[in-house]
Amino acid sequence: MNKVITATIAASSIFSFNAAAKVVPADSSRASQICAAAANDKVSKVRRLLKQEHQTVRKAAQNIQCDGKPLAQFLQDMNAAKVAKNLYPNNNAATYIAKR
Repeated sequence: MNKVITATIAASSIFSFNAAAKVVPADSSRASQICAAAANDKVSKVRRLLKQEHQTVRKAAQNIQCDGKPLAQFLQDMNAAKVAKNLYPNNNAATYIAKR
């Protein structure tokens, strides 16, 4: 019985470790840093980096592509609910992933 419990705990810790893996920027570009911060669901870092684009946050977010997708779609694919809800408060996609 103890072996079964130990195996279950070990298996669950492996799966939770994979889910918590950090995404790192592919290069030193600001867009890459924004995508990595968005994938890690870091709201304040994403907003700070978007502001450094010298545009409004929403305008800069419209111009960013992550993995060839618009930022809103990338956030949905990465399940980054906090960032999506913060950047797109009136967007149905942001509401959808925030409910997950």
